[in-house]
Amino acid sequence: MENSDDKLNIDGTPVSAVTENTSVENGADGGIAPASDTKSSDSQDGGDGSFALVGVAVKSVAVTLALILLITSILAVGLPLQAMRTFNKLGMTARAVDFGERYISGVLDDYDAAITDDDGNYTVITKTHELTNDDFLEALYVCIQNSYRIMNDSFRAGDTDTCEYYARRVEKYTRMYSSLNGIGAVNKAQSERNVAAMPLYEMRPLVYSYGHTVYNMNFRARVFLGETNKILFNSYGGNAVTLFDERMNTFDGIDIAGSNRNALIANLDGYVDYIDAFGEYLDVEFIKSGIINDMSEKFNYNGMDIPIFTETAVRELYYGKLTNRPFDKLVTVSGDVNSSGFTVLYRRIKDRFAAFAKYAIDFVPSDNNNNKLDEQLHQLYWLQTLRNTAAQLTYVNYLLYFNSENYGTAASKIRDEQFDLRDSVAYDALTRAYIDKLTQYKQQFQTV
Repeated sequence: MENSDDKLNIDGTPVSAVTENTSVENGADGGIAPASDTKSSDSQDGGDGSFALVGVAVKSVAVTLALILLITSILAVGLPLQAMRTFNKLGMTARAVDFGERYISGVLDDYDAAITDDDGNYTVITKTHELTNDDFLEALYVCIQNSYRIMNDSFRAGDTDTCEYYARRVEKYTRMYSSLNGIGAVNKAQSERNVAAMPLYEMRPLVYSYGHTVYNMNFRARVFLGETNKILFNSYGGNAVTLFDERMNTFDGIDIAGSNRNALIANLDGYVDYIDAFGEYLDVEFIKSGIINDMSEKFNYNGMDIPIFTETAVRELYYGKLTNRPFDKLVTVSGDVNSSGFTVLYRRIKDRFAAFAKYAIDFVPSDNNNNKLDEQLHQLYWLQTLRNTAAQLTYVNYLLYFNSENYGTAASKIRDEQFDLRDSVAYDALTRAYIDKLTQYKQQFQTV
């Protein structure tokens, strides 16, 4: 899943000075002096100035390192925010996180705001509107984005210690961000900036909700840490953390349409947050098992390119390969046949996904509040997110079926279910609706 829609830019590219038709040599004082008109045959630089140029390069590196050390020593003491910005511009992401953390820690100390409740909500931060300021938000943003990048890169590289170290930071700072006073307005403003900066209409649904992106980042970090019992959700009064099972149970019995249109929108928003966070778990399981995790990938079969998550592609690529038994949140394997099989979570997703998908498909954007364009984009955000998760769930269903023998006592139940989950997630219907609604949305911007 992707990661994030708010990638940081790295600048600070070094510039090399080039002189033409000029030769130089070392001066007696270690500086650079004009070269003599003539050179002896045994000159150390071979007559072409190469030795002197190497000396310049070495000296430049030394000066640069000295400058970095000087900046570090000066800024680390009293200006950690400026140090964070400097290292971030230099592309030194880990160092930027270090100083961002130092700045955040100092601010929290000033307000005695590092306190959390039993669920992990930062209760003092929630009550302190002064902390919702540009500097603090920038520090959180840098720490979250850089830590998230390093976390994913180290995971793919097999560096589990580094992955865990930065996953802790992603989880902590996304939770802290979600506890901010007035977080709803902050998310709305950031989402609007992201949408406005996206030149392609097709990409706008992916950045429609910055809060959603933060929730996904938090849960992905939790997957790496093996702490998926909790999940972030819409924050009201600072209560940003809840139990994963509580979310699952809520959406199992909820009246999707609710009492009015606003309730329907809120319920769809909540379900999309929940099911897409679960998609982060699936994505990590794919990577851990050596499975292609990009749902847009194609597999060439008999001269035809077919989606990677189709029955044929899975059979040809992964039949019998999942000896590590992934997807333990969906399948339980124990010594007892009766207690093995699909989990409650699997059943809840199977029973409810199609119902939420149908409401998302059938939603009719309104211009009652002069915001039809936003409601159109809101619907596209639901459809795109649900469509991606539907593809993941279809993929999982085929993977389980073609690897049922590797699941021991759960094998027969997996075979009995066959493709029931695939039939419940309505990928084709979501795709057709998405394409149709996207066309309608884009037409609003066409000039006559």
